[in-house]
Amino acid sequence: MRRTATILIAASLLLAACSNSDDTTNSTPSSTAPTGDEARYDEIWNARSPGMQATVCKLLAADDQKSASTLLRETLDDPSVDLDALAEYINDKKC
Repeated sequence: MRRTATILIAASLLLAACSNSDDTTNSTPSSTAPTGDEARYDEIWNARSPGMQATVCKLLAADDQKSASTLLRETLDDPSVDLDALAEYINDKKC
């Protein structure tokens, strides 16, 4: 029940953040960006709205990596992304 409530709260925050975001301001990777998975994870992270980033960080701060991964999965079109590794990278480097 708690997990369901957490996911519903996260989804509500995501919807609110997406409706207020301006997707035309996404950054592009620079020539000094990391290579490999880190560069890919940076690109994915930078494409998220500030509200989405804040929601993911709040879930990770609450030790709810599974909900954070689920939330990220809902906004990604690429099934090849390792969501657990992405969430771990975000937790270590971005939040």
